[in-house]
Amino acid sequence: MANVVNSFAAALACSALVLSLSFPASAGGISVGAGASVGGRGGVNAGLGASVGGRGGVNAGLGASIGGSGGVNAGVGASIGGSSGVNTGAGKSIGSKKRIIAGVGASIGGRSGVNAGAGASIGGSRGVSAGAGANVGGTRGVTAGLGANVGGTRAVTAGLGANAGGTSGITAGAGANVGGTGLVAAGVGANVGGTTGVGVGVGVGDGALAGTPATPGTPGTPGVSVVAQMSSSQLIRMKKRCVDVLGSGGTYDRDLRELCLLIARC
Repeated sequence: MANVVNSFAAALACSALVLSLSFPASAGGISVGAGASVGGRGGVNAGLGASVGGRGGVNAGLGASIGGSGGVNAGVGASIGGSSGVNTGAGKSIGSKKRIIAGVGASIGGRSGVNAGAGASIGGSRGVSAGAGANVGGTRGVTAGLGANVGGTRAVTAGLGANAGGTSGITAGAGANVGGTGLVAAGVGANVGGTTGVGVGVGVGDGALAGTPATPGTPGTPGVSVVAQMSSSQLIRMKKRCVDVLGSGGTYDRDLRELCLLIARC
């Protein structure tokens, strides 16, 4: 059906072009327009326009609608030789609002060099959404961005960005989120040529944090009960032996020295 519309519109455009060439050219060069409507609102609508030699060089436009609001809608536009060089745009919608929507745009030779953008949406808000953009030759060199969303907010979300030739050299970042906030989240970032040289960071979150180990207990000191259980004769013998222990400095064990101190006080 789309081929029929294009052929029909092209035939009308050629007829209008032949008629326009038979007359003197206007100040803006050549202007051509054609339109067609078949079957009312829910049928086929087509339009074609062209301008050659005007202020912007060549301008062309084409539009088609088949099957009403729930069918197929397509549009194409182009401008060559204007102030920004080459500009093109295309859009397409197939089915109802929940089906497939796509758009593409490009600009070449403008102030910033090359600019391109693309977007697509499949299956409504819960389906698949993707977008991409690029800028080459601008004031900061190369800039690119890419994003995707699959299956709604709780499924898979991913993003990627890059910048080359800017003030800080090269900067890149990537992030991903799978299964909502409670499952897996990961991020990666890198910076090369910035003020601090090279910086890289990686982070992954999954599950709970590990517990900290317990601190070891301190050893206990000898109790007074050991000395209290000794008889008087045992205390006398221990006091004689503790004289050498306490007078030897750090030769004997610390616990034995503390025990001798307790015995000496008795």
